[in-house]
Amino acid sequence: MDREEILRRSREEGKDEWEEQVQEKIHAKENRWAIPLMLIAVNLFAFFGFTENWVPYALLIAMVIPTVGYQIYGYWKVKKGGYILTATVGVVAIIFCSCQIYTWITN
Repeated sequence: MDREEILRRSREEGKDEWEEQVQEKIHAKENRWAIPLMLIAVNLFAFFGFTENWVPYALLIAMVIPTVGYQIYGYWKVKKGGYILTATVGVVAIIFCSCQIYTWITN
């Protein structure tokens, strides 16, 4: 395959690698702020006990556990402190939610 045929095929595919890389970077930057903010919101939600039932806390725990797992994996791969900080906030959220469920069950 010569250079012209490679260029022709890439034009036919319609995929732009540069655009895909930019979208991936934007998505990564979005997650860098969205996940910690979500975990802080979960902590506040659980700490102040905004609900009367255990179901929202169970759902919050179900959302936070995969996030904590991903953050631990990210720290293991790239050794950046932001991952471990977010994982710590997630663990605190799980503890707060678990305490709310426990107090609701025991009352």
